[in-house]
Amino acid sequence: MTSRTTCKHGCETGNCTLSLKIWRLLTTAMNPPHVIGMDDEAKVELYIDVGDEGENKRTFDTLASRRETIERGIGSPLDWERLDDARASRMSKKLKVPGLKSLPERWADGQKAMIETMDRLVKVLGPEIKRLG
Repeated sequence: MTSRTTCKHGCETGNCTLSLKIWRLLTTAMNPPHVIGMDDEAKVELYIDVGDEGENKRTFDTLASRRETIERGIGSPLDWERLDDARASRMSKKLKVPGLKSLPERWADGQKAMIETMDRLVKVLGPEIKRLG
């Protein structure tokens, strides 16, 4: 019988969701941060699209003006993509983690890194997004 591991939110590793309260805080301003899994890396990103290009760019620019503080809080640089030719903008963090090409027994290591990065992103961006009003 295999044992199941859980994250600090009580979710089974690999199926982690953050508390509804945190998600609501983030979704009032934009799409919730999410994880994109790839073959040998993953990306945790905040995709900014509230349906209005001008508002998206203003939101991104406001967050980008706090870039140093945000990155210091997260503990590493982010990729900042204003996407001037698109309606939306995004900021993301790529992680070199065991992905789909890795052995399945290594996937938990990658999932743990993604969850920890997502937690830092939510912790740092939550107050910044709330400040946007």
